[in-house]
Amino acid sequence: MLILTDEQLDWIAAKIPDPPARPKGGRPCADKRRTLRGIFWILDNGAKWKDLPSEFGSKSTVHRWFGGVALSEHRRK
Repeated sequence: MLILTDEQLDWIAAKIPDPPARPKGGRPCADKRRTLRGIFWILDNGAKWKDLPSEFGSKSTVHRWFGGVALSEHRRK
């Protein structure tokens, strides 16, 4: 089982830019560390998105972030 320290999660979270502020407000941003833990849980367990425990936040948010991180890494290459 993959376990990341708080320092490691903080380092990764710092590399993810904050979304631009919306002039009309909107929902607050998802917690980066919690969402990252959800991504790593999926990768570590090989589970389906529907099986993601609620402790990692919204399944759709974790999935969207996973797609964003994967696409941004692909674009760098």
